[in-house]
Amino acid sequence: MGYLFCIIASIILIVAAPLSASAETGIKKVTNNVYAYLGYMDEITKSNEGFISNCGFIVTDEGVVVVDTQLTPDLGRKLLSEIRKVTNKPVKYVINTHFHPDHFFGNQVFKDTAVIISHENTRAHILDRGEFAIKMFRERLGKLFDDAEVILPMVTFNNKLTIHLGGRKIEVLYFGRGHTDGDAIVYVPDEKVVFAGDLVNNGRLPFIGDGHSGDLVETLKKMDALDVNLVIPGHGHVSDKTGIAKSREFIEDLRAEVKKYIENGKSLQQTINEIKMPKYNELGRPDLLPRNAKKVYLEFEDEILFK
Repeated sequence: MGYLFCIIASIILIVAAPLSASAETGIKKVTNNVYAYLGYMDEITKSNEGFISNCGFIVTDEGVVVVDTQLTPDLGRKLLSEIRKVTNKPVKYVINTHFHPDHFFGNQVFKDTAVIISHENTRAHILDRGEFAIKMFRERLGKLFDDAEVILPMVTFNNKLTIHLGGRKIEVLYFGRGHTDGDAIVYVPDEKVVFAGDLVNNGRLPFIGDGHSGDLVETLKKMDALDVNLVIPGHGHVSDKTGIAKSREFIEDLRAEVKKYIENGKSLQQTINEIKMPKYNELGRPDLLPRNAKKVYLEFEDEILFK
C-alpha cells in the first residue's frame, strides 16, 4: 500500500480551500480532432471535487478514444458530457496512462461501450490497490465516491500498441519507468500531439514518489524524440514541445541539487528540511519539493549501496 500513503501525504484534503485555477481549466480544443479536459493545479479538496488532473479525447470518423478518466465517477460523467458537446460518435477506447486514482476512477462511465487499455504494470497496480483507494477516498471525499468501483483495463500492452480507428493511427507507447513503472503515453502522429500523462507537468512541480528520477530523465528524452508540436500533460497547461524538456530539466536539476547535499554530508532529514530551488519558485505545488527530494536522496543511497 506504499504508493497510497505517499498519495495521502501529497493530496491533503482541505475542506474549504479556495480553488486555484491553472492558466486554463475545462475543455480545450488542442487541434481539429484532439481535445484536452484540464483540471486545477491544486491538491485534492472537497471544494474542487478532485478535479486536479488532465484527461482528454481524440475524435475519429468511427469513434472516440479517451485518455484518462479523472478521479471520480461524477468527473467521468462530466468528461462524457464534454465529449457529447463535440460528437455523438461512440467512445471506442479508453487509455489509462498510469495507476494513480486521479486518472482512472471514471472508467466505470465507459465500461459498457469502450475497451479500456493500459500498460500491464498499471493494470496490476489497479487490481492490487484499487479497493483500498476507494476506501481512502470515501473517507475523505464522502458522497463523491459513493458509487465508485474499480474497473480494470481489459487490454494490456508491454512496449507499444497501435489503434487504427476511423482512418487515424494512435500509438500507445511505453518508454520505460518514470513517474511510475507503467506510464503510457498516447501519440497522435498526424496531429503531432502527445498525451504525456504525469511524465510531464506544466506550471507545477511533479510527484515522483512511485517512479525513479534517473529513469524519468531517460524516458523524457525518448518522448522528446517524437515528432510533436503540442503536449498535453497530466497536470497543468497544454504546451509546445518545450514542455517535455522543461520537465526533464527540473528532474535533472533536482538530482544535481540533492547530490550536492549528500556530498556535503547532509542527512536525509536535513536535505528534506533545507532544500531550496529558487529557479522553480513560481511553480505550483511547492509542497512536493521536499517529498521529491526525499525520493531522490533514497535513490542515490541505493545506487551507492548496490553498485
